[in-house]
Amino acid sequence: MQTAADPTAPVTPAGIWGMNDMQINIPAQTPSYQETMNCTAGIDLDVFAVLGHEHKLGTHINVQKNAANVYDAPWNFDMQPTTEMVTTVKKGDALKLTCTYDNTTSAAVTWGESTYNEMCAFVFYYTPYAGLDGCQQ
Repeated sequence: MQTAADPTAPVTPAGIWGMNDMQINIPAQTPSYQETMNCTAGIDLDVFAVLGHEHKLGTHINVQKNAANVYDAPWNFDMQPTTEMVTTVKKGDALKLTCTYDNTTSAAVTWGESTYNEMCAFVFYYTPYAGLDGCQQ
């Protein structure tokens, strides 16, 4: 991020539009397990950055827009970067979020806020701000 050279310059409000898969259920002792959610964008987004999120069993995050990859990266719980990305998402675009996990534990792992549970989430940072919104399953 950069600050404006002119503090009186107009400000463009920014917001977040997220995808959150809360139906995670990763079987015990299962490598390369994938959870997927689909949704349709409800508004136009001028995206300037993104953030994916999983917990300790996560290995990869992929996001597609209209069946084309817009984000595809390995996941590292210890490095959770906000990544600069300039793209647009149009109202009606089909979005697909896929998270991959390696469950080496002896128990199934479900969604939760603890790092011993899992998450599959992705956030688009966008302008102009229209309110907090997104898809959840």
